[in-house]
Amino acid sequence: MKYIIILLSIVCSSLASSFEFAWQSDLSTKESKTIEDYFNLLPSRFINCEGAQFGHYDSAEKRAKIIKHKDLKNGFLEFNRGSQIVLFKDRINKKDIIGIQSGKCGSGSNCPAINGFYTVENNQWIEINHVTPFKQSLTDAFYSDDICPYYDLPRYGLRVKLINELSEKSFREMTWKKDKFVFDE
Repeated sequence: MKYIIILLSIVCSSLASSFEFAWQSDLSTKESKTIEDYFNLLPSRFINCEGAQFGHYDSAEKRAKIIKHKDLKNGFLEFNRGSQIVLFKDRINKKDIIGIQSGKCGSGSNCPAINGFYTVENNQWIEINHVTPFKQSLTDAFYSDDICPYYDLPRYGLRVKLINELSEKSFREMTWKKDKFVFDE
């Protein structure tokens, strides 16, 4: 009985610690990760659900082909058609916070948009809404008949614009302050 419990523990821990593809496991063990490392660790559906179904993102080489701009120094990467992934440093809790905007607000697409802030813990992507001033998802906070919101993540600086895709105009801005965002007044 003791051996069965130990075996089950090993199997469960190995399942919880795996990523989508075997090649991602080496990246996951790096102590300090770049924004490109996080991009390569993204679940394929975060990049584009339709392409993910057909294996378009199942290797680092395939993912490299969709990178439009890469700025490792500033922790910024743009991919596909204007999707962004940005690295913020939580200086208080010593964690990496990854901002992702993929698919703007999702209108006119079969794929749901990804607009959020994440950490990677035990090789799982966890959305963390508590770092935003509105403490919930962007869609839950602002979506309406008149607003289809998405994040415009910064290449330079720490200011994130909240954009209405219907008008392509910013309706709020927030700035990263050590461990969370605060609204600009």
